[in-house]
Parts: sequence; structure tokens; C-alpha cells
Amino acid sequence: MIAKDFYIVISSLPDRENLVAEICYKGYQWVEISQELSDEMVVQFYSHPKQQYWEFPLEDALATLKQAKQMLLQKGSTKEVNKTLQFYDKAYIEACEARPNYILWVRFEDGLEGEIDLSERIGRGELKPLKVKEIWESIRIDPDSKTVCWGNEIVLNPVLIKQEILRSQHSSDPSDFT
Repeated sequence: MIAKDFYIVISSLPDRENLVAEICYKGYQWVEISQELSDEMVVQFYSHPKQQYWEFPLEDALATLKQAKQMLLQKGSTKEVNKTLQFYDKAYIEACEARPNYILWVRFEDGLEGEIDLSERIGRGELKPLKVKEIWESIRIDPDSKTVCWGNEIVLNPVLIKQEILRSQHSSDPSDFT
């Protein structure tokens, strides 16, 4: 568990090939852990921006360093993260149908296709107008964003649609798309 007043951010910096763990204490960056030049992790300590030195309980600092290292190891390399981003970047829909009982069918340009049951979401929030059959059936693909839309008001996020289809192939966990 991360000690009070510490927080860790795993990020991909433009000047780095691999991910880094940035550790902050009370809002100021204290440490950066990276693994750029070898298999060994390297820690860089930053000077305090307002004081001459950092001061906090040693055990809290050590526990936070250990947690940051574990988080960095779990996330993997920037290359692995980029593979995931490229997968979702290909979330362009090439075909869709508004099927009976508020079942949405889509096919992505990468070949993934599937159905999503929107029946429990229709009639609520941004999807409320879709309760009207004529509006539901007026589904189309937006030529700019290459995602499902109804008119200019209701647009579904293609990445979330893709995630929902992939998830539905393994479970029935509901998600929010808009």
C-alpha cells in the first residue's frame, strides 16, 4: 500500500523508450524509476522545489519505491503499451445494424464483429431518444469518426464498443459507452 502523501504515476515520456514510474510526495516529484539502458532499474532523485531537502518516514519511502517498481514491472514496456493502443486505435466501424430489441451489431475494419444488448440502457441518459423506433432504426456510421451514431446528437465511443464486444465474448459484464 502506498503511504500517505505519496502517489505513483506510470507514464510514457516522449524522450524515453520505456515506461517510467514517477513518485511524488505532497504534490512534488521526488523520484523517477526507469529502465532505459540495461535490464537494471535506475532511480533518479529530484531536488525539492521549495526546501533544501526531502524529509519523510524511511519505511514509507521504501514501501512506495517497492510499490512503484512492482507497478512498472506489471505494466511492461512502452512497446507493449503501444501494441495495446494500436489495437484500440483500429476501432473503426465499417458496418452496423440496429437490430430488434435494441441489439446493436457492428463490424470493425479489423474484422472483429459482434452484438451488444443495449436494451437496459435505451431510454436513459443520452440514449433516451433511441426508445423511439424510428430514431433507433436511423443508425449510421459517422464518416469522420467511423463510429456508430444517430443524427448528430448520439455518438457511441468505438473503443468502448470494441471493449464491450471483446468482453461479451468472455463474460457478460455491462459497460457504459457514451
